Amino acid sequence: MSVEQWGLLVTLFSLLIGAGALYYAKRATSVSEQQLAFAREEALRHPKLEVGSVSLRNAEEFDEILASTRVAQEAWREVAEKHESDKMEFYEKLEAVENAPYTVDQAFYEGPYPDLVLTFELRNLGNRTAREVSGAAVFDSTVLDPLDFPGFEGGRQAGLAGTIKLSVADVSPARSEEVLVYRIALLRRGSGTTTAKTIFSTPEGNHWEEALELKVP
Repeated sequence: MSVEQWGLLVTLFSLLIGAGALYYAKRATSVSEQQLAFAREEALRHPKLEVGSVSLRNAEEFDEILASTRVAQEAWREVAEKHESDKMEFYEKLEAVENAPYTVDQAFYEGPYPDLVLTFELRNLGNRTAREVSGAAVFDSTVLDPLDFPGFEGGRQAGLAGTIKLSVADVSPARSEEVLVYRIALLRRGSGTTTAKTIFSTPEGNHWEEALELKVP
């Protein structure tokens, strides 16, 4: 076989290899695109919760809530001292008042007042409603300690320092334009940068966690 024939054979063989590689590359790309499309469709079948618009604000910005609690506490103290009323009697009288200016929880609150308030929005970016959602926010309690303060969201989680439970229930998809806003009352124990974490889940096994970097003045 001549040199020219060998050269032609090598060239032909190289072209065949190149064509085969191109075929498999296109096939792999097609499979990858199909997998990506399937993953997108699958994602749309599930809810997708996202936390946004996070801010750490001075509690004085929420003075309406704080002032209402002060008024309620003072009303309870006056009744207890002047009329020797017990809590049950005060509770029954307050419950009987239509459009009462404060709540029983505010009147009977005995804890400290917050220094800061963490606010954030919760949205569902999926196409399906997230059902029976439960949630919690977790803080480093040496820096920020959450309070179960009347008028704000959340209740202290017994036995878990720095953890507060969040009531959520159902979260509609974003197209409904429903946005849930959470405000968590906090005591400032330290300063500097700290990380909090929000955790949401459903009985179906959906789970979302998000770390929030916060700068504490």
